[in-house]
Amino acid sequence: MSTTYNTALVCLSILIAIAGSFTALDLASRARAAADWMKHAWLSAAAVCMGGSVWSMHFVGMLAFGMPGMEIQYDLVLTLWSLAVPIAVTAISFFAVNTRGRGQRTLGIGGLFMGLGIGAMHYMGMAAMTMHAELTYDPLWVGISFAIAIGAATASLWLSAQSRRLLLQAASAVAMGFAVAGMHYSAMAGLNFTCLLYTSPSPRDQRGS
Repeated sequence: MSTTYNTALVCLSILIAIAGSFTALDLASRARAAADWMKHAWLSAAAVCMGGSVWSMHFVGMLAFGMPGMEIQYDLVLTLWSLAVPIAVTAISFFAVNTRGRGQRTLGIGGLFMGLGIGAMHYMGMAAMTMHAELTYDPLWVGISFAIAIGAATASLWLSAQSRRLLLQAASAVAMGFAVAGMHYSAMAGLNFTCLLYTSPSPRDQRGS
C-alpha cells in the first residue's frame, strides 16, 4: 500500500523534538543547583517536557503520514497510555542519575530503561491506530529503532548532568531532536500495511437478517 508524508509536518515534528530536548536539558540542569523539593520539581518538569515532546513528535509525525483512501482513527485509552509511559520512564531515569550519579552502570541501566520505554511508546501509539489495514513490522527496523531510542536516552541522561552553557545545550538539543525523530522514522520505515478488504452484505444476506 502506498504511503505519503507531508514535508512541512515532518519538519515540525523534528522541531518539536529539538525544542522539547532543549527545554528538558535546561530544566534538568537547573535541578543540579537546587535542593530538596525544588530539585524534585525541576526533575519532574524535565521528565514531563522530555516525555511529552517525544509523544508530541510521534503524533505530529503520524499526522504527516498518510495513506490515500484510508481513514485512520485512534483509540483514546491506548493513546493516553502512550503519553504516560515516556513521562514515567524519563522521570525514573532522571531521578536515578540525579541520585546515584553519572556512573557508567547508572547511565547504562537508565538509558536502557528509558530507551525501551520510548520505543514502547511508539509501538503503543501505532497499536492505538484503528483502520481497515493490518500492521506488520520488519524485525531489523524494529531493532534499529530501539537501538536509536536507547542511544538517544543514554545521551540525554549524560547531557542532563553537563554544563549549562547555552551553546552546548543548543547543540545537544539538536542532536537529541534528530535522534528522537530518527527513532520514529526508522520505525516507520519498517512498517508494512496490508489493506483489509471490506465487502458489503449482499441483498440476500440483508433479507435473511
